[in-house]
Amino acid sequence: MVLGLVGVYFLFLMGHHSLPSVWTYFTIERFDWNAREIGYSFAFIGILMAFTQAVLLQKVVPVLGQYKAALIGFAFCILSFIGYSIASSGWMLYMFMVPGALRLARLRNARYQRHHVGAGSGELARRVTGLRGEYVQPHCDLEPASDDVGLRRV
Repeated sequence: MVLGLVGVYFLFLMGHHSLPSVWTYFTIERFDWNAREIGYSFAFIGILMAFTQAVLLQKVVPVLGQYKAALIGFAFCILSFIGYSIASSGWMLYMFMVPGALRLARLRNARYQRHHVGAGSGELARRVTGLRGEYVQPHCDLEPASDDVGLRRV
């Protein structure tokens, strides 16, 4: 079960992370944007996502529940990807960024971990974190070395 969830999450991440990777090339080629316009688009989506994570999650999850909110978030993500592909002008990209920011990413992680409570939940968290490309430090107790040059094992 854990490998199935990790596999689905991997496919989602491949699709999701390909977007910022090619966004610059896409907007230059299709809309003749310059570096400033591309920077504004990244800033705009960043502000929208910060708002979603900081404000909207607090209001949506109690009303809909995690499962429904996550499904709606995935639907918004699909809508934004389709919108990016059919956009004929730059303002349309900004319009489709709004549902893209509503994908409620943190809900997926909470759902996975809530569903897999017990011995396998740590394994799931490690694998999902590894898929996102984040550094996972092995558990060990560290304290500053006496010469403050580095850390040593306790």
